[in-house]
Amino acid sequence: MQYNIMFSNKNGSSIIESIIAISLVSFFIIIFGATYTLISTSQFLKHKNLAYYLALEEIEVLRQLPFTELTNQTDSNFMEVAYNLGNWSVQNHTSAPSSPNTYHISSLAGETNISSIPGFEYTDFTAEVKINVNNSSPANWQAGIFARYHDAQNFYSVYFNSNNIYLTKMVDGVETTIDSTVKVFSKNTWYTLKVVAVGNTFNIYINNTLEISTTDDEFDNGRLALLGKNEVIANFDDVSITTTSTTTWNFDSDTIGETASAWQRFGINDLPNGVTKLTIENDQSGYDSLKKITATVEWKEKNVIKKVEITTLINQ
Repeated sequence: MQYNIMFSNKNGSSIIESIIAISLVSFFIIIFGATYTLISTSQFLKHKNLAYYLALEEIEVLRQLPFTELTNQTDSNFMEVAYNLGNWSVQNHTSAPSSPNTYHISSLAGETNISSIPGFEYTDFTAEVKINVNNSSPANWQAGIFARYHDAQNFYSVYFNSNNIYLTKMVDGVETTIDSTVKVFSKNTWYTLKVVAVGNTFNIYINNTLEISTTDDEFDNGRLALLGKNEVIANFDDVSITTTSTTTWNFDSDTIGETASAWQRFGINDLPNGVTKLTIENDQSGYDSLKKITATVEWKEKNVIKKVEITTLINQ
């Protein structure tokens, strides 16, 4: 015997239909909640893995340093790492000097924007890049390169603005000008900046004309990187580094709107509110030949501070 039971409400729809509708809504809420939790968990694991990688990278970098450079400090910035910063992307530029694509920076306000040139540390080198500053850049714009870059507190910088060329150095966070010369630079005009570093000698050229020749003994090696500061909007093209051979980048084969493929590098700025903290101290065992290193990476997840911390001992 078969029973067909139907209950109706005032609008003519059955109670069963209402139950089904409520069940479907509940089902979708459950699915949405589970999906949201999965996405949140996935994002947290991604951030955690990146934080672990950055902390481990710092530990491994410090192992390569002379023991005497492991000076005691507490909650300092990471040492000897170059993290990219700024809105860098490959763009099409109609007046590009040798190819349609350029590497574009839309500089962040209040930040020194950096994009590490692929490769490792250089001692003697010739670095060359073509730079075009957009008309919409503010009056105090700066564009150029970092040379012998160690970290955000220690490097040389070679750059020009509307009226001058500068060679400066940053040592433990204090910047000083080594040399400068007056020269007028126009917006929407391509200039070739070339830096030749041999030992402690720096020769700086604009369009193959020597503008600065000087010496400084602060850093004898380090990374190279592009530089944009004071909200500059600029295009870089035909980057080349010469040591025993020459490597060049013209960004022709890179995807428009994305970071140049060979220039991609994860860093602390890829974490939400990311912060690095380095502590170096004498080991409690009392041995002068041991340093206790703690590398901490913190970030914010749903307004909660998360962190990854790696501690190790480094022997002299």
